[in-house]
Amino acid sequence: MKIILGAAQFGSSYGIANRSGKVSDEDIRKILKEAIKYGVDTIDTAVNYGDSERRLGKNNLNKFKVISKLPSINKIDTNDLQKWILESVNNSLSQLKVNKLEALLLHRPQELLSDKGYLIIKALDYLKKNNLINKTGISIYDPNELPILFDKYKFELVQSPLNIMDRRIIESGWLEKLKDNNVEVHARSIFLQGLLLMEYKDLKNDFFKKNKFLRRWFDWLQINNLSPYESSLEFIKTNQLIDKFLIGVDNFNQFQELLENYKADNYKFQIPNFKCDDQNLLNPSKWPIL
Repeated sequence: MKIILGAAQFGSSYGIANRSGKVSDEDIRKILKEAIKYGVDTIDTAVNYGDSERRLGKNNLNKFKVISKLPSINKIDTNDLQKWILESVNNSLSQLKVNKLEALLLHRPQELLSDKGYLIIKALDYLKKNNLINKTGISIYDPNELPILFDKYKFELVQSPLNIMDRRIIESGWLEKLKDNNVEVHARSIFLQGLLLMEYKDLKNDFFKKNKFLRRWFDWLQINNLSPYESSLEFIKTNQLIDKFLIGVDNFNQFQELLENYKADNYKFQIPNFKCDDQNLLNPSKWPIL
Protein backbone atom coordinates (compact mmCIF):
# COMPACT_ATOMS: atom_id res chain seq x y z
CA MET A 1 0.00 0.00 0.00
CA LYS A 2 1.49 3.32 -1.11
CA ILE A 3 -0.65 5.48 1.16
CA ILE A 4 0.93 7.23 4.14
CA LEU A 5 -1.48 8.60 6.72
CA GLY A 6 -0.66 12.28 7.22
CA ALA A 7 -1.35 13.36 10.79
CA ALA A 8 -1.25 17.16 10.50
CA GLN A 9 -5.02 17.34 11.06
CA PHE A 10 -4.65 15.28 14.23
CA GLY A 11 -2.97 18.26 15.86
CA SER A 12 -4.23 21.33 14.00
CA SER A 13 -6.93 22.64 11.65
CA TYR A 14 -4.75 21.99 8.61
CA GLY A 15 -5.75 22.56 4.97
CA ILE A 16 -7.62 25.23 3.04
CA ALA A 17 -10.67 22.97 2.64
CA ASN A 18 -10.77 21.93 6.31
CA ARG A 19 -14.14 22.87 7.80
CA SER A 20 -14.21 20.55 10.81
CA GLY A 21 -10.97 21.44 12.64
CA LYS A 22 -8.84 18.80 14.34
CA VAL A 23 -9.80 15.15 13.96
CA SER A 24 -11.61 13.83 17.04
CA ASP A 25 -10.04 11.21 19.33
CA GLU A 26 -12.73 8.73 18.32
CA ASP A 27 -12.10 9.27 14.61
CA ILE A 28 -8.33 8.93 15.11
CA ARG A 29 -8.93 5.57 16.76
CA LYS A 30 -11.24 4.44 13.94
CA ILE A 31 -8.88 5.74 11.22
CA LEU A 32 -5.92 3.84 12.67
CA LYS A 33 -7.99 0.66 12.97
CA GLU A 34 -9.17 0.99 9.36
CA ALA A 35 -5.62 1.74 8.22
CA ILE A 36 -4.34 -1.53 9.69
CA LYS A 37 -7.21 -3.39 8.07
CA TYR A 38 -6.30 -2.10 4.60
CA GLY A 39 -2.52 -2.25 4.88
CA VAL A 40 -1.76 1.42 5.46
CA ASP A 41 1.27 0.93 7.70
CA THR A 42 3.01 4.33 7.77
CA ILE A 43 2.12 7.55 9.60
CA ASP A 44 3.66 10.97 8.97
CA THR A 45 3.71 13.50 11.79
CA ALA A 46 5.95 16.29 13.11
CA VAL A 47 6.89 18.12 16.26
CA ASN A 48 5.26 21.23 14.76
CA TYR A 49 1.90 19.54 14.17
CA GLY A 50 0.37 20.75 17.42
CA ASP A 51 -0.41 17.83 19.75
CA SER A 52 -0.49 15.29 16.91
CA GLU A 53 2.24 13.08 18.40
CA ARG A 54 0.65 13.02 21.85
CA ARG A 55 -2.78 12.15 20.44
CA LEU A 56 -1.33 9.43 18.23
CA GLY A 57 0.40 8.00 21.29
CA LYS A 58 -2.96 7.36 22.94
CA ASN A 59 -3.30 4.50 20.48
CA ASN A 60 -1.27 1.34 19.92
CA LEU A 61 1.15 2.17 17.10
CA ASN A 62 3.05 -1.13 17.15
CA LYS A 63 1.86 -2.03 13.66
CA PHE A 64 2.86 1.31 12.17
CA LYS A 65 6.06 2.87 10.90
CA VAL A 66 6.16 6.46 12.15
CA ILE A 67 7.92 9.32 10.36
CA SER A 68 8.48 12.58 12.20
CA LYS A 69 10.20 15.87 11.45
CA LEU A 70 12.51 18.13 13.39
CA PRO A 71 11.45 21.77 13.81
CA SER A 72 13.81 24.59 12.88
CA ILE A 73 17.10 24.69 14.77
CA ASN A 74 17.63 28.36 13.90
CA LYS A 75 17.34 29.65 17.47
CA ILE A 76 19.21 26.79 19.15
CA ASP A 77 22.67 27.61 20.45
CA THR A 78 25.47 25.68 18.72
CA ASN A 79 26.74 24.30 22.04
CA ASP A 80 23.34 22.81 22.83
CA LEU A 81 22.33 21.68 19.35
CA GLN A 82 23.16 17.98 19.41
CA LYS A 83 21.67 17.62 22.89
CA TRP A 84 18.54 19.48 21.74
CA ILE A 85 18.09 17.23 18.69
CA LEU A 86 18.46 14.09 20.81
CA GLU A 87 15.98 15.42 23.39
CA SER A 88 13.54 16.37 20.66
CA VAL A 89 13.61 12.86 19.18
CA ASN A 90 13.35 11.22 22.60
CA ASN A 91 10.37 13.43 23.40
CA SER A 92 8.69 12.37 20.14
CA LEU A 93 9.32 8.71 20.93
CA SER A 94 7.90 9.22 24.42
CA GLN A 95 4.76 10.97 23.19
CA LEU A 96 4.21 8.45 20.41
CA LYS A 97 5.01 5.57 22.77
CA VAL A 98 7.26 3.87 20.21
CA ASN A 99 10.88 2.73 20.47
CA LYS A 100 12.10 3.91 17.09
CA LEU A 101 11.14 6.23 14.24
CA GLU A 102 11.01 4.85 10.72
CA ALA A 103 12.52 8.13 9.55
CA LEU A 104 13.43 11.56 10.85
CA LEU A 105 13.12 14.37 8.32
CA LEU A 106 14.45 17.91 8.44
CA HIS A 107 11.59 20.38 8.07
CA ARG A 108 14.10 23.10 7.15
CA PRO A 109 16.80 21.23 5.19
CA GLN A 110 18.48 24.50 4.16
CA GLU A 111 19.81 24.59 7.72
CA LEU A 112 22.25 21.86 6.64
CA LEU A 113 24.03 24.60 4.70
CA SER A 114 24.48 26.79 7.77
CA ASP A 115 27.46 26.77 10.12
CA LYS A 116 25.47 24.31 12.25
CA GLY A 117 25.08 21.84 9.39
CA TYR A 118 27.88 19.52 10.46
CA LEU A 119 26.35 19.27 13.95
CA ILE A 120 22.96 18.33 12.50
CA ILE A 121 24.58 15.60 10.40
CA LYS A 122 26.55 14.36 13.40
CA ALA A 123 23.36 14.19 15.48
CA LEU A 124 21.47 12.32 12.74
CA ASP A 125 24.28 9.78 12.42
CA TYR A 126 24.27 9.32 16.20
CA LEU A 127 20.50 8.66 16.19
CA LYS A 128 20.91 6.02 13.48
CA LYS A 129 23.84 4.29 15.16
CA ASN A 130 21.89 4.13 18.43
CA ASN A 131 18.87 2.57 16.74
CA LEU A 132 16.50 5.46 17.45
CA ILE A 133 15.73 6.05 13.76
CA ASN A 134 15.92 3.85 10.68
CA LYS A 135 16.36 6.54 8.03
CA THR A 136 17.23 10.20 7.66
CA GLY A 137 15.68 12.51 5.12
CA ILE A 138 14.49 15.96 4.14
CA SER A 139 11.16 17.59 3.42
CA ILE A 140 11.45 20.07 0.55
CA TYR A 141 9.21 22.76 -0.91
CA ASP A 142 10.97 23.05 -4.25
CA PRO A 143 13.30 20.66 -6.15
CA ASN A 144 15.63 23.64 -6.66
CA GLU A 145 16.72 22.94 -3.09
CA LEU A 146 18.05 19.52 -4.03
CA PRO A 147 21.29 20.06 -6.02
CA ILE A 148 23.33 21.59 -3.20
CA LEU A 149 21.63 19.54 -0.47
CA PHE A 150 22.27 16.31 -2.36
CA ASP A 151 25.99 17.08 -2.37
CA LYS A 152 25.97 18.03 1.30
CA TYR A 153 24.44 14.93 2.85
CA LYS A 154 23.46 11.52 1.48
CA PHE A 155 19.93 11.34 2.84
CA GLU A 156 17.81 8.24 2.31
CA LEU A 157 14.34 9.76 1.93
CA VAL A 158 12.93 12.87 0.28
CA GLN A 159 9.42 14.17 0.85
CA SER A 160 8.33 16.51 -1.95
CA PRO A 161 5.16 18.24 -3.13
CA LEU A 162 3.66 16.58 -6.18
CA ASN A 163 0.20 16.92 -7.61
CA ILE A 164 -1.64 17.25 -10.88
CA MET A 165 -0.43 20.87 -11.18
CA ASP A 166 2.84 20.78 -9.30
CA ARG A 167 5.10 18.61 -11.46
CA ARG A 168 8.38 20.33 -10.60
CA ILE A 169 10.00 17.22 -9.10
CA ILE A 170 9.26 15.38 -12.37
CA GLU A 171 10.04 18.16 -14.86
CA SER A 172 13.34 18.99 -13.14
CA GLY A 173 14.56 15.41 -13.59
CA TRP A 174 15.10 15.06 -9.85
CA LEU A 175 12.50 12.36 -9.32
CA GLU A 176 14.35 10.07 -11.71
CA LYS A 177 17.75 11.07 -10.32
CA LEU A 178 16.69 10.32 -6.74
CA LYS A 179 15.44 6.88 -7.74
CA ASP A 180 18.67 6.20 -9.66
CA ASN A 181 20.49 6.89 -6.38
CA ASN A 182 18.22 4.59 -4.34
CA VAL A 183 16.60 7.46 -2.45
CA GLU A 184 13.05 6.76 -1.26
CA VAL A 185 10.56 9.40 -2.49
CA HIS A 186 7.31 10.33 -0.76
CA ALA A 187 4.88 12.72 -2.43
CA ARG A 188 2.88 15.15 -0.34
CA SER A 189 0.35 17.91 -1.04
CA ILE A 190 -1.22 15.67 -3.68
CA PHE A 191 -4.47 17.64 -3.38
CA LEU A 192 -2.65 20.99 -2.89
CA GLN A 193 -3.89 21.19 0.72
CA GLY A 194 -7.39 20.32 -0.49
CA LEU A 195 -7.63 23.20 -2.99
CA LEU A 196 -7.91 20.82 -5.95
CA LEU A 197 -10.87 19.08 -4.31
CA MET A 198 -12.96 22.19 -3.76
CA GLU A 199 -15.75 23.35 -6.02
CA TYR A 200 -15.13 26.49 -8.01
CA LYS A 201 -18.12 28.25 -6.47
CA ASP A 202 -16.65 27.72 -3.01
CA LEU A 203 -13.40 29.55 -3.75
CA LYS A 204 -13.39 32.72 -1.63
CA ASN A 205 -10.16 34.38 -2.71
CA ASP A 206 -10.07 36.37 -5.98
CA PHE A 207 -6.56 35.05 -6.65
CA PHE A 208 -7.93 31.51 -6.79
CA LYS A 209 -11.08 32.44 -8.71
CA LYS A 210 -9.12 34.25 -11.42
CA ASN A 211 -6.24 31.81 -11.63
CA LYS A 212 -6.10 30.37 -15.15
CA PHE A 213 -4.54 27.09 -14.03
CA LEU A 214 -7.24 26.40 -11.46
CA ARG A 215 -9.99 27.44 -13.88
CA ARG A 216 -8.73 25.01 -16.51
CA TRP A 217 -8.73 22.21 -13.92
CA PHE A 218 -12.26 22.89 -12.71
CA ASP A 219 -13.59 23.29 -16.25
CA TRP A 220 -12.07 19.96 -17.33
CA LEU A 221 -13.62 18.17 -14.37
CA GLN A 222 -17.04 19.69 -15.04
CA ILE A 223 -17.02 19.01 -18.79
CA ASN A 224 -16.09 15.37 -18.26
CA ASN A 225 -18.17 14.91 -15.09
CA LEU A 226 -15.13 13.66 -13.17
CA SER A 227 -14.32 13.44 -9.49
CA PRO A 228 -11.39 15.68 -8.45
CA TYR A 229 -10.56 13.13 -5.76
CA GLU A 230 -10.34 10.20 -8.17
CA SER A 231 -8.51 12.18 -10.86
CA SER A 232 -5.89 13.52 -8.45
CA LEU A 233 -5.32 10.06 -6.99
CA GLU A 234 -5.01 8.52 -10.45
CA PHE A 235 -2.23 10.94 -11.35
CA ILE A 236 -0.23 10.01 -8.25
CA LYS A 237 -0.82 6.31 -7.92
CA THR A 238 0.13 5.56 -11.53
CA ASN A 239 3.56 7.18 -11.14
CA GLN A 240 5.87 4.21 -10.69
CA LEU A 241 8.77 6.29 -9.34
CA ILE A 242 6.84 7.41 -6.26
CA ASP A 243 7.34 5.01 -3.38
CA LYS A 244 4.54 6.37 -1.19
CA PHE A 245 2.30 9.41 -0.92
CA LEU A 246 0.83 11.27 2.04
CA ILE A 247 -2.84 11.95 2.49
CA GLY A 248 -4.37 13.79 5.42
CA VAL A 249 -8.04 13.51 6.29
CA ASP A 250 -10.40 15.61 8.40
CA ASN A 251 -12.50 12.70 9.68
CA PHE A 252 -13.11 8.95 9.45
CA ASN A 253 -15.59 9.23 6.58
CA GLN A 254 -13.01 11.00 4.44
CA PHE A 255 -10.52 8.22 5.13
CA GLN A 256 -13.04 5.61 4.01
CA GLU A 257 -13.69 7.62 0.84
CA LEU A 258 -9.96 7.79 0.21
CA LEU A 259 -9.56 4.02 0.48
CA GLU A 260 -12.51 3.42 -1.84
CA ASN A 261 -11.08 5.79 -4.47
CA TYR A 262 -7.62 4.29 -4.12
CA LYS A 263 -8.89 0.74 -4.68
CA ALA A 264 -10.99 1.76 -7.70
CA ASP A 265 -9.41 0.57 -10.93
CA ASN A 266 -11.81 1.83 -13.57
CA TYR A 267 -10.39 5.23 -14.49
CA LYS A 268 -10.71 5.61 -18.26
CA PHE A 269 -9.74 9.24 -18.93
CA GLN A 270 -6.45 10.55 -20.23
CA ILE A 271 -5.37 13.29 -17.85
CA PRO A 272 -4.09 16.39 -19.67
CA ASN A 273 -0.88 18.09 -18.63
CA PHE A 274 -2.04 20.61 -16.04
CA LYS A 275 1.51 21.72 -15.28
CA CYS A 276 1.47 25.07 -13.48
CA ASP A 277 4.33 27.57 -13.25
CA ASP A 278 2.59 29.98 -10.87
CA GLN A 279 4.71 29.77 -7.72
CA ASN A 280 2.12 31.70 -5.72
CA LEU A 281 -0.38 28.93 -6.39
CA LEU A 282 2.01 26.03 -5.85
CA ASN A 283 3.35 27.23 -2.50
CA PRO A 284 0.61 27.32 0.17
CA SER A 285 2.86 29.31 2.51
CA LYS A 286 2.26 32.28 0.18
CA TRP A 287 -1.53 32.04 0.23
CA PRO A 288 -2.16 34.14 3.37
CA ILE A 289 -0.67 37.25 1.70
CA LEU A 290 -2.46 36.89 -1.66
